[in-house]
Amino acid sequence: MRTLLLFSALCGAGYCFYYKQELFSPPVFRETRITTYVAGRELNLVTVEEINGMGRCENEPPLKQFADLCHHGMQCSTTSVECKTSVSPRYLSMLNLGQQSNKYLHVQSVTSDRRAIYTLWGVNSDEASTQCQNWLSNIYQDQKLRDGDRFHWQCI
Repeated sequence: MRTLLLFSALCGAGYCFYYKQELFSPPVFRETRITTYVAGRELNLVTVEEINGMGRCENEPPLKQFADLCHHGMQCSTTSVECKTSVSPRYLSMLNLGQQSNKYLHVQSVTSDRRAIYTLWGVNSDEASTQCQNWLSNIYQDQKLRDGDRFHWQCI
């Protein structure tokens, strides 16, 4: 019994040591800026993801779900990707489901604390609402995106 407890304690300590950056560090935010074309207009799309650990932010690709959204009738080209320890208060409010003047898409991982927002700049509130609903429609038509056991999507 003591051997089992000792083994469990060593495994737990090893796990904490190996993953200490992800477990004990403050969140890191990956801000991705994308140029997209909607109805013949060039617009700016910004996605902000909350990730545990700078190493994960720098080494993992941006949310696969976003790339899938871009393939649903949108032309997208990434203009910048930046990992940082803080984001503007506006983006932080959006990650916390705060109301904004325009609608935005919020996604929360069901299995972890990972969350992200997608917001389109350069549109009025009606266009933002329409685009967000279009994104949700595309999500619910795509099996891997709509997986309610993994992600919760909503327009805020």
